[in-house]
Amino acid sequence: MHRYPRKIIKKLLASSLKASSHERKEEELKGKLAQIVPDLSKQYSHFTLSMDDEYFVEKIRSQHAFQVSIAMKAINLIKDKKISILLILVTRQEPIYSI
Repeated sequence: MHRYPRKIIKKLLASSLKASSHERKEEELKGKLAQIVPDLSKQYSHFTLSMDDEYFVEKIRSQHAFQVSIAMKAINLIKDKKISILLILVTRQEPIYSI
């Protein structure tokens, strides 16, 4: 079996993650979350993240967007159940989501 250079494989994986985010319509949310936390390298204590690693940054940003998207969908499901909910994810200037 051929051993492909790691750089090529990571590029393909990053492209796949971008396509997946596009398909789930989470690109805008990823952008807003990136504005809130532009440098992911200080977000984790159990490993070191290089902001130069395109694949790993894309993986983490896609994961965060997916998690926030699922949370927002869950909140939308229960907000009609006569439950008072206030959720504001605050950026430096304005909320990105509120109910």
